[in-house]
Formats: sequence, C-alpha cells, structure tokens
Amino acid sequence: SFTSDLYSYSAGSWSPVTNSASAPVASFSCASASFCMAVEGSDGLLFDGANWSSSSLGWPFQVTGISCPSSSFCMAVDNGGNYSTYSTSGGWTTPAQLLASSRLSGVSCASATFCAALGSGNGTLYTWTGGTWTASSVTLGPQFQYQGTVSCASGSADFCVAVAGANAAVYSGGSWSTTPIDTTNGDLTGVSCPTTSSCVAVDANGEALTYSGSQGWSGLTPIDSNASSFGGLPEYVSCLAAGTCVVSGSDGYAEILQNGTWSAPTLLGGGGPLGNVSCNSSYCVIASFASVYYVQQLGGSYGYGFNTSPETAGSANNFNDFWASNSCWSSGCMLVSSINTAEEGA
Repeated sequence: SFTSDLYSYSAGSWSPVTNSASAPVASFSCASASFCMAVEGSDGLLFDGANWSSSSLGWPFQVTGISCPSSSFCMAVDNGGNYSTYSTSGGWTTPAQLLASSRLSGVSCASATFCAALGSGNGTLYTWTGGTWTASSVTLGPQFQYQGTVSCASGSADFCVAVAGANAAVYSGGSWSTTPIDTTNGDLTGVSCPTTSSCVAVDANGEALTYSGSQGWSGLTPIDSNASSFGGLPEYVSCLAAGTCVVSGSDGYAEILQNGTWSAPTLLGGGGPLGNVSCNSSYCVIASFASVYYVQQLGGSYGYGFNTSPETAGSANNFNDFWASNSCWSSGCMLVSSINTAEEGA
C-alpha cells in the first residue's frame, strides 16, 4: 500500500503538510498554496491548504496529465483518450472520450477557456475553446520512443507549443502550424513556453532548441553530452522567464540557460535519475529519489541548492520515497512523494 505526503517550498526550505493522502499520486497540479489537485486511479484528490478530500471519478484508464490554471478549473486526460474537467461548483465531470482507442499524452491550460492536448499515435492536436474540444487537421506525425508534450503560455488567449518525435507545432492566431526541428534524432521529450514569443524544447539526446516568435526555431544546441552516452534518456524543461530555463535529465545531470548561454552539465543526486523540473518566476524545484534540488538566484546569477529529503533526517523513509510530482505557481511550489508503506514495514 502507498501513502502520499505533501510538502510546500519557499526560500530554500520545505514545510511538511500534516495530512497525507492514502494513495500513490502520479498527476499533480497546483494553482496556489490552497489549491492542488492530484489524480490517481479513479480518485481525484483535492488539497485546500489544510486537508485532502477525495471524490471518485470513475476513470476507465490511467490519467496521463492534469492542468489547473486556477483554483476553479482543472483539465485531466488519460491513456484511453478520455478527458474530464473540474469546477468549484460541479466537481469533476464524467470522463468523456476525445480520442478513440489511443492515449492523450499531454494537456496544458492557459486559462479555464483555453487548453491544448496531444494525442499519441499520429500526434493529433486538440484545442479547448468555448467549452469544447476541436481536433486539428494538422498532426505531429508518429511518436517514437517517448510520448510528446504540450505547453501553453500562462494567461495567453491562444498560444501553445506541442512537441513529439521530430516535430514541433505552434498554435497561434487560431490555428496550428508544424515544423520539423529535430530531424537528426527525432526524440523530443519536453517543452516550456513562459511567454508567447519564447519557448525551449529538449530531446532525449541532450540537445535543446529555442523558439523566438517570428524568428522561429533555432538549430539544435548540444547541452548534455552525457545523455547520448546513456543511450538517450528523457529530458525535462521548465522556464522561469523568457531566456531563463532549467533542464533536468534522467541521466542525473541538469543545465541552466541564462543570458543566452547554457551552463555546463552539473551532476546532481550522485548520478541517480532526476525527475521533472517545475519553475515559477523566482525559483525552480527538481525532484529525484530521496533528494530535492532547487535553482534560484545566488549572487546575481542562477545556481543550484540542495535539500535532503524533506522528511525527517535519518528517517527510514528517506531512501524508499518516490518523488512522484512537483508543481509551482506564481509564489510557491509543492512536492508530493509516494511511499510504499509495505516496504517501510508499516
């Protein structure tokens, strides 16, 4: 059995949230310190700043993504092609099918009235406007080893970027347009768009590309030579602002983009895999097994800080935790860990 513990982060330190959820959490999104939504299995878990509450969703498949742009709206998708929305007044809607016989591999919402989603298989692109989903005739094409992902600029009326395989798609002005940007390796794994004219995409071979509005996409820039030596591993990216981004890799290395230059790869976690990175405009949080890293301004430039497990030092839990997910909003971050209580001897 599992239990999931929640921790809030501010200024380099973690504060435990007293109440735990009695389920492993895989998909997690926070809009504020008093609104986080987690989805796992058939349950929706809402954290209100003090307590968790649960409601059965009746999901027929595993949830693959959730996005909560505000405390009054969330969108979730699953690997059976279904979606569900959450509202303060009505809770979660009954899951409805968007993509038959295939998974939705990512969702991102800029607001309650605008979201984008990406289907696996042929890379079908969808937009949520006016309370309904619309499929685009433009697709990203086949996805290879890794599933694609999508990022919408926060607060934007209609700007998103999706990546999968070798291609990127930009949604702007009411339509999608695609461009092949990683034809050498074709394994794009992450994208982050802090504004409508600035995005960073990464692939599984330690390379990055930048998007600059009307100037389009840059060429591939090698940022982590270690990724390819591991046979290609997922890379994750999140941006604090235009031109300032952090990449975490499953090979244990991280990189920082600032002032137009990528830092040298830094090995974190003693070589263990790094998980997802999540940023707000002030700092980022990178989760791994039993350790948590943060990126914030140190002496005028961004650098790494380190926290051991937010749990009590020396606790038997420290090396059996799985840091399932992290999520940042404008003024803070939350991290949720799922603990196998059977392994803990509980």
